[in-house]
Amino acid sequence: MKVKKGNWFLILGIITFIILTEILSCINTGYTYSDSYVFLPEMWIDDNHYLQELNLETGIVTKRRIGINYKHRYLERNVNIGNGKIALICSAVFPEKHFADRNGYVYFYDTNLRELFTLNFFATVADDIVIKQSINGTFMVIDYYKGTDEKIRNYQLEPFRLISEQKTNRWGELMEVDDRYVYYVDFDEIIVIRSINGLKEIKRVKPIGTCRKITNKKALILISNKNYQIIDLWTGDSKDFIFEDRGYVDLSEDGQWLMYRGADKYSFTGKVIVINLSNDQKKEVQIDSEILKESKEMTIMRFGKAFFIREKEMTVLDMQSGKITHKKFIFQDDITGQKSPLAIKAQIDKLINQYEISLIKAINTNKFSLVANTLTPGSPLYQSQKQLVANLYRKRIQEDLNGYHVKKIRMVAPGSCKVYVYERVGIKYPNQKEFVEKEYYWAYTVVGKGDQLTLSDIEKWEDPEEF
Repeated sequence: MKVKKGNWFLILGIITFIILTEILSCINTGYTYSDSYVFLPEMWIDDNHYLQELNLETGIVTKRRIGINYKHRYLERNVNIGNGKIALICSAVFPEKHFADRNGYVYFYDTNLRELFTLNFFATVADDIVIKQSINGTFMVIDYYKGTDEKIRNYQLEPFRLISEQKTNRWGELMEVDDRYVYYVDFDEIIVIRSINGLKEIKRVKPIGTCRKITNKKALILISNKNYQIIDLWTGDSKDFIFEDRGYVDLSEDGQWLMYRGADKYSFTGKVIVINLSNDQKKEVQIDSEILKESKEMTIMRFGKAFFIREKEMTVLDMQSGKITHKKFIFQDDITGQKSPLAIKAQIDKLINQYEISLIKAINTNKFSLVANTLTPGSPLYQSQKQLVANLYRKRIQEDLNGYHVKKIRMVAPGSCKVYVYERVGIKYPNQKEFVEKEYYWAYTVVGKGDQLTLSDIEKWEDPEEF
């Protein structure tokens, strides 16, 4: 069938329009779909831990169960590190005779349900862990060790990997991290910029007031209750802003917008001023003072909009046009039918713990049945460990479990994942008096059938330095 020449031009025009629309939408926003997600502060309901994930575009709040045993672990806060990922700051409760009551650690949660990592820290309590996100796919962790030193770790989000790790003395308040530099304010209120690798000092900036925030290489400085300054930390350019009343001033995540929320001595006035820092255009709008009050702790400035988030709804201000819209939240449980990453991890942790302890007992007593129920019947690992138990017992080799750590979990297929484990095992041969410790890096395959998880295979973890 022939298509008329005029129709070809019409079809070509439609296709070109669709393609250009998609391209321009990407150019204008510069954000990915996952940037639409934020995590609400409320994190536990009726002693069961949850995450509440808000989609800023749709107003849908998804409640996700995260599988932390509240009797032994406390979920203290979360840090949104961007791209649909969150660091969950937790505390573990130790037995009564332990040298400390709690120990801080972090779960790394990915909303895509593909990868989950445990970040182990040395903080005595979770409040001692500092995590700062970056808009450029990097974040930094500081955990305090023995009260005087800090261990500083830099991570890259995509792909998720550890960039550097080092110890240093405390050097002030960490303000911002990007893909190349670390920005912090020392105890003399001087902004210090260091390279992300080695923390070599690059530059110092002395502001005339107190540094409140740094983002996208710009610093928000409080000079007085009504007087603020924005400094470009790399060019040295600065702009002063004076407001009629004292209030709350914030800098957007991309460093392009300044927002002022007016407040008198007692409460919010309802006045909101947004300033485009690239051209100094100013918009003044009036928002219900109760909305500003209720959203005081949860206001986000992202992709040209300000989101004033309350318990059940949010008010959205388009900072370019000044248009205000209201959106009620739609609450729902996770309806994917999949377990959340932390629920899966809790189950895997239990399986690996049972396997590690049971295998040692099986080797030392020649009772394979002790470990058999952690293995997939008839699988390669089932057969190999059955032979291992018999061979080591016949050679009178004894083993002692000195420790292990689940370093990474990677989903590889529906109902199957790879679990990367670091193990320390003491081994004693018949002609030896003492156990000699050896280290192993293994990648186990975990498969699920119904609600039961078992180990089906094992291979060497070829590159343990990747995490």
